[in-house]
Amino acid sequence: MKASTDVPVGGGGTLSVVAVKAKKDVARFHRLLRAEHGLGDRPPAGDTLRQAVVRGDGEWVALLLWGSAAYRLKARDAYVGWDAAKRASRLKLVAQNSRFLVVEAAREPNLASRALAAALRALPAQWREEHGYAPVLAETFTDPEAHRGTCYRASGWTEAGDTAGYSRDAADFYAGHDRPKRLWLKPLDPRWREALCRTAPRPEDAAALTEPPCRALPLTPRQAESLVDALSSVPDPRARNRRHAAGPMLASLVLAALCGRTGLNAMFRFAQALTQEQKRLLCFRSHTRHPGLRKAPSYKAYWSLLKNIDHAALAEALNRWFLSQTGALPPSLAMDGKMVRDLAGTLNVSDTATGRTVACVPIRKKGGEIPAAREALAGIPGGLSGATVSGDAAHCQKETARQIVDGGGEYLLQAKANQKKLLAKARALEGLAPFLTST
Repeated sequence: MKASTDVPVGGGGTLSVVAVKAKKDVARFHRLLRAEHGLGDRPPAGDTLRQAVVRGDGEWVALLLWGSAAYRLKARDAYVGWDAAKRASRLKLVAQNSRFLVVEAAREPNLASRALAAALRALPAQWREEHGYAPVLAETFTDPEAHRGTCYRASGWTEAGDTAGYSRDAADFYAGHDRPKRLWLKPLDPRWREALCRTAPRPEDAAALTEPPCRALPLTPRQAESLVDALSSVPDPRARNRRHAAGPMLASLVLAALCGRTGLNAMFRFAQALTQEQKRLLCFRSHTRHPGLRKAPSYKAYWSLLKNIDHAALAEALNRWFLSQTGALPPSLAMDGKMVRDLAGTLNVSDTATGRTVACVPIRKKGGEIPAAREALAGIPGGLSGATVSGDAAHCQKETARQIVDGGGEYLLQAKANQKKLLAKARALEGLAPFLTST
């Protein structure tokens, strides 16, 4: 357990709220949920937080599991007053209490409302420590046929209305049921509506902001199909019982990178947010229960593929595809490397005029951009004659510059603190004759 927060509450002394972090404590947390909660355990989704409410003797008296908010709730969205665009970008500022358990052995009058109030007071600070931002609104649900929600009303929650009676049946499919839930909302910040609805987001909420789904792919349908075909030639290292083919998965990662997604989690969310038409274009598999719908791979599936893929074979397939799309060597090239959670990475050489990649080499470890760049430059058909190659400070290396010049090209490389002597000389020259003037 980590970061105990003592919160005074009326009527029963002080309760401590701790963020459950240690492996053994997490196991105990979920064991109690499975044993005593009416809905059982639930695997966390998105940004999560586990809270244990602790009495003075160290006994756990209540447990709360927090996670991602529901994407769309008519009653909540009307209560907040935001539009679809703001909801898509700021939804992470809403935290959902998916499980609340008062431990059976610790039950006493008013304990539920006291524990809930204590947990709510501790929630913003503990969430900020864990995820770098703080939620401003909390949501939860109760079954009106089984619970009146007395503890929520007593701890200041607002009864916002009933849900439409749908639950998630698959990654992007909802099925109706006959038991609508009651929605409860609780502001956690006096400026919560400003944080969710104002035109410009607050600086303190920057870490929570998300990009809206990409509804327009950077490739034509024919190009996307050819990309899937090209990447399907990469050997799939996974077991035969895999559910998703490697070609469509790799193609979706490439498209995510072309759309500016740089981390595996962001790339996974990109794939999840694709339209059904886009998923069919990329040859994603059909839902087991809903054959008419296509399903994006899970985060674990992407992670497993990238962890075990032959990076050299992937780069070779990408190079063949890039060359088939770009044609002749452009006169201006830019080098840049990207890593995905130390699992996989590529060094790309791109046409600065069109943004198209003309060469790609795998980065086999973090910090491996420099040798990967030299390998990529050496593999460009026709050499570097007449080309100007640019790169960031990582590529400001004598060997790289010599390779470009020997290949018939010129270079424009950034100098920073990694080359202190060179930077000092450049600044001295700039002082004598500025590269940029006001005239």
